[in-house]
Amino acid sequence: MPPSTTTAPRLITPLLGVLLTCSGILAQEEIGSPPETVALSEESESGNQTERPVHDAQQRVLAALERVLANDGAETDRLEALLTLVASDDPLAIDVIRSTLIAELGIDDLLVRAVRESDPAPTHLIPLLEESLDDPRSGVRVLAIRSLARWSSREVTGTLIERMGRAPLLTADEQRLIALSLREMLGLPPGKGPATDAPRDWSLWWETNGALTESAWDQLLHERLRSLARDRALALDEATRTLREAYRRLYALLPEEQRSAFIAELLRAKRPGVRELGHDIATQALLNARTLGADVRAAALAGASDEDPAMRARSAALLERLGLGESEAGDIVEWLERENDGRVAASLLRLVAREPALQRARGVEPAIRWLDNGAETFEGALECTLALYYAGLLDTEQRDVLAEAGERALMQKTTALSVRVVGAVGDDALLLPLLTGGGELTIAAARALADEPAYLDALVNAARSDDRLFDIASGAMRSQGSGASSLATLLALPAPDAESKRTAAAALVASMPPHVQLEAIASATTPADRAAFLTHAGTVAFHADDDPDGCRASLTLELALARLAMREPQAALAALDALPEDRRMLPHASARTHALLWLGRLDEARALQETRGDVPASVWIDALRDAIELAHATALATQAADLYSETLNDAERIRLNALVARLAENAIQETPSPSVVDPTG
Repeated sequence: MPPSTTTAPRLITPLLGVLLTCSGILAQEEIGSPPETVALSEESESGNQTERPVHDAQQRVLAALERVLANDGAETDRLEALLTLVASDDPLAIDVIRSTLIAELGIDDLLVRAVRESDPAPTHLIPLLEESLDDPRSGVRVLAIRSLARWSSREVTGTLIERMGRAPLLTADEQRLIALSLREMLGLPPGKGPATDAPRDWSLWWETNGALTESAWDQLLHERLRSLARDRALALDEATRTLREAYRRLYALLPEEQRSAFIAELLRAKRPGVRELGHDIATQALLNARTLGADVRAAALAGASDEDPAMRARSAALLERLGLGESEAGDIVEWLERENDGRVAASLLRLVAREPALQRARGVEPAIRWLDNGAETFEGALECTLALYYAGLLDTEQRDVLAEAGERALMQKTTALSVRVVGAVGDDALLLPLLTGGGELTIAAARALADEPAYLDALVNAARSDDRLFDIASGAMRSQGSGASSLATLLALPAPDAESKRTAAAALVASMPPHVQLEAIASATTPADRAAFLTHAGTVAFHADDDPDGCRASLTLELALARLAMREPQAALAALDALPEDRRMLPHASARTHALLWLGRLDEARALQETRGDVPASVWIDALRDAIELAHATALATQAADLYSETLNDAERIRLNALVARLAENAIQETPSPSVVDPTG
């Protein structure tokens, strides 16, 4: 508790008198406030400045005392001031503690805390505290006992045990306090050490242990304190487990919109176990496809200052999953620049590899530095530096460093990542043996070599015995502008399934110039294959370019004929519709007529014939054959006989009569069948 307004002046006046007397300064008769300046000579007669350090020490002690006595001072501020006093071995500070602070101001707890928390331990106060054990005031003795528990030296232990037996000066409560302090100092839980906590039993224990050598005493303390630390750790773990479970239940009860903020609070908690729980919950939420807000990302980023590398690593891993905004890029790179733990850096490097904003924010130098910092970060640094290369951020020297690192990794322990690096900036030839090795490395090597024309044959040969390489090989053939024979080569390769092969073949054909497509399509042995490979030829976009040699029109015709062969007249007609009018030659008109007749659009077919006058009778007869089972077949046969009765050759006449006879046999026509044409004319 801070001193009252009536107590403070009474206590500060004699204290300042002590200070000023000790420093050789005449005290004023009435002291209301400390002097702000003291007229000390700047130099002695010899010219040396000797008095200023004493004055400064007084001012520091005085300033600290003022803060302790401040009526409106916060407890943390007063504790900080006490720490300053306790840490000083200046005689003035010790006099302040002896004459004023001990048992005068009602700040026993704060003073004990200051003694116990001061680092290093204020051993210069031990004589004063031991002296206070004999003080007639119980409050002073209690303060001294509690403060001396800061040390576990043999001397302090002996002093406390010796004072413990001084009855009736010490009360029974004070004797019990000494016993508890001794157990705390020495790490002796109940049941260990003396048989009881009576002064006699402690004396007997001291007769045995007080004679130990210095090393034996230290060993005794270490064993006891280790045991105590284990017990405390177990108790802390149990308390943390209980707290974590309570937080888990609370999280489950929260509405969805409050959960992100709750996770952020857990991530910022002082207790490591609670922060760890925050990471567990955040990770599970992301696995469940839940969205976490910017407050969680900010809390994870604040984890950069955590003293525990394991917790920093978890914060970095969480950021790796969350991603980040453009405004946070600088903070991440600064973290990476100052980070010295490999586990943390590995996650940050992977994050830089994934985020272009980080790559632009000075991400190059840290990545290069971590390439040579051990196996723990090598993979992350390699991945990050490769991403920086693809982003165009590496200079020539840095590319060489990346290439050397990739090739070294390939020789030491080949991974898919090292294969990618060598394929990008290293010696591609090193990857050739991997094409026949099988496994994931073969796929990685194939991808790395797919853009190099010099290795196309090797890639295709490897694909002949490994259908997993089919897509990569077909993509390489397509991107490198292979000739007409490449379609036959591709069709001979094993593929995961027929549809995959057909799709790849269509893409390969579409990538060729039109005249090469016409040559390549000869490798397609079925109408379905031809139609699949030429789908692109049935689009308006395909005919947007000039067609001086008519190859584009020919490819569209091939597609239409394939569709007719597949009994898909509507699809054939759609392909022909994409062909501009000025490119429609007789073959196209014939195919169009065939499709129209098959679909029953007889008037359009007849109009086309009358316009052109050159569609042969065989087209109508073929259409009748294909539509023989349809309702309009009779009308089609009638019009064919009407149009071509005078021009049919013998073979055509025989075919037409056979189809008319079939119509009669089927009896599906609603009107009498047309007269049979005399095959002799």
